[in-house]
Amino acid sequence: MLTFNVRKLPAGACVDRTYLKGQNMMSKLLHTSRAVLHVDDDPDMLQLVAKYLSKDFQVHSIVDPTKAIDHLARTGCRLVILDIQMGEHNGLDLLRTIKRLDGGILVVMLTGLVSLESVLVSMRDGAEACLFKPMNKPEELVCTMEQCAEKVARWHRSVNELLVRRASESCKAELQLALMEN
Repeated sequence: MLTFNVRKLPAGACVDRTYLKGQNMMSKLLHTSRAVLHVDDDPDMLQLVAKYLSKDFQVHSIVDPTKAIDHLARTGCRLVILDIQMGEHNGLDLLRTIKRLDGGILVVMLTGLVSLESVLVSMRDGAEACLFKPMNKPEELVCTMEQCAEKVARWHRSVNELLVRRASESCKAELQLALMEN
């Protein structure tokens, strides 16, 4: 639920519904910008990645790739880590599905499939990075996720600025209309 302190608004300020709706959306996005969905069919890898990232991120681990889309829709998570080979499921197919549904979700591939093709296909299909197992340098994963989180935060700031500008323009239009009526 959206709450704000009316005393912080300047005297005579108008706040339109679009702005309030946008602020509600921004509030949800800001709470999910440090949440990471990790999808891998290896429970040990899920646990290891959660250990590396849990200091700075809220990690949601899923062993069943068929539940990933539902989780993203339910939580609004903006950061995803995917394995490429997950039994009968293909992480590249899941990457394409995620990007088709919401291109703003940032996906990092973390795979044991070490090949030039896996890197090129991952990047072509919208992955932010492709890292390899075993992770010799866990700080590389942490750094990559930090960069992705900062990218999400930049988008949030841009959307917030847009909402503020639209609210300001709406207020100006209302004021001009009121002045014309008098």
